[in-house]
Amino acid sequence: MPRTHVLGPAQTHYTWSRANRPAIEVDPGDEVVCDTQEVSGGQVTPGCPAEVLMRMDPEKIYPLAGPVFVKGARPGDALEIQILDLRTKGWGWTGIVPGLGLLPEDFPAPYIQHWDLSDEGRTSLRSGITVPLHPFCGVMGTAPDDPGPLAVMPPGNRARQIRSGHGPRHRRTAVVPICTVRH
Repeated sequence: MPRTHVLGPAQTHYTWSRANRPAIEVDPGDEVVCDTQEVSGGQVTPGCPAEVLMRMDPEKIYPLAGPVFVKGARPGDALEIQILDLRTKGWGWTGIVPGLGLLPEDFPAPYIQHWDLSDEGRTSLRSGITVPLHPFCGVMGTAPDDPGPLAVMPPGNRARQIRSGHGPRHRRTAVVPICTVRH
């Protein structure tokens, strides 16, 4: 009979590596409930000023839930994952960090927009501007063949990683979901 497993917000890792020890082991067909962190790993909090973005520790960005060990899965296997439910925690943020993104020269100052996500279907940017919500799981994947560790931060942000001394070695890996998520 399938079992339900819970991954709490502290059960995270920050690199793709086959050396990461599993947080939990599951059988095929089991359900995994993930209480995940947001992308800053708790460094950005509701209502915080934009200057927080300039002080973020890059080692805590992109916390990944798990790892989850799927019993019987072998390297190269494709895993079928069903997302049964996906909910926000009622709050989110969008930020501009100087030096990052596609147009770093055009945005010299940090900016943060805090979002009220309690409606689950839409939020308001300001009076008269409504933004539809479509939550997504973010990053999911399997342990790479390379022993790692490999950076989680997207390749477009590699320049900042190199300048800060964090992980100049980033390689793209195939992304294959590894667990069922309920946020």
